[in-house]
Amino acid sequence: MGAFVTSELLGERYTDYDALATLADLGKNARLPARATVPHGLETLAKTTPDESLRRVAIDRLQELQKSEFEEVRNDALISLKKLGH
Repeated sequence: MGAFVTSELLGERYTDYDALATLADLGKNARLPARATVPHGLETLAKTTPDESLRRVAIDRLQELQKSEFEEVRNDALISLKKLGH
């Protein structure tokens, strides 16, 4: 639960490249189930940022997570991409 809230806060309240870097790092290095919350954070960041280039990078990171070795992460990335229209 804590990891989900953290990803939501990073994506919604801190819509900048530092938040994106933190989420990307968690997506590569965190253990499950925390890693599986990263797609939601990236989705939230992509939805809330007014910066189009930051939005594009967040979507690129989601596309990378679709190739994760963890099925839960892949599935959550796919769901988030669909919600973003990708």
